[in-house]
Amino acid sequence: MAIAFTLATHVSRRKSSTLPQPLRKVTGYNTFWYSHHLFVFVYVLLIIHSMFLFLTKDISEKTTWMYIAIPVLLYAGERIVRAIRSEFDRVEIVKATTYPGKVLSLKMSKPAGFTYRSGMYIFLQCPDISPFEWHPLSLTSAPEDDHLSVHIRTLGDWSYQIFSHFQEAIISGHPQQYPKVYIDGPYGASSQDHVKYDIVVLVGLGIGATPFISVIKDIIHRTLQRPTIVEDEESGVTEVCTSKAYLYWVTREQSSFGWFRDVMKEISEKNQNNVSN
Repeated sequence: MAIAFTLATHVSRRKSSTLPQPLRKVTGYNTFWYSHHLFVFVYVLLIIHSMFLFLTKDISEKTTWMYIAIPVLLYAGERIVRAIRSEFDRVEIVKATTYPGKVLSLKMSKPAGFTYRSGMYIFLQCPDISPFEWHPLSLTSAPEDDHLSVHIRTLGDWSYQIFSHFQEAIISGHPQQYPKVYIDGPYGASSQDHVKYDIVVLVGLGIGATPFISVIKDIIHRTLQRPTIVEDEESGVTEVCTSKAYLYWVTREQSSFGWFRDVMKEISEKNQNNVSN
């Protein structure tokens, strides 16, 4: 707990320039992330400690392992399921784009049978960086699109490294050199409930506006279809054709408008093409 708490502080997690150079080499988000996995050794030591319980010699009364087994099985099961799902839902990088403000846009092939609602997110792993780290990223593609897309802003060790890897491949002009990525998902989020409302207000901060890109695309698609009120028997969700959507986006950097402008331009062009058709 002491190690995890120390590495979780803002100074060490963000590799503050106030830290001495030797300490900056052993800090950062990756160190912070790996430190949390010390719980494996803690659990092992806890079981060993419980076996030497001197209050009783009856092995049936030494039940510490019973309380540890359930969370360990849940954790291990989740990791195994994620590894299996990522192998089945294989994706290929179709297009990678970098924007000012160190934002990376990835457009990936959509696996067969991969269904999701706008506002959901996926976990993404890049083996070239770490075979263990999975990072949650909001999907910026709409369910109707024939691809999956995410936008990643460099805020830590992992995001900086994946930005650098793809930037090198883009500069070299060889798309086949794009790093391999795996995905797991999709996972639900509160923003996917926009289908329940006639008027929605979307408020995002910085890169936190990414899930709303998918929501806006979905709203436009539903508006063009002009659906009536539909009740999904499987999920029990009543879907309404949203008549108005207000987007409020706050960002500290003017460069952020670069990637967001391109996304909104793409949405606008697609909307015009659908209207003309």
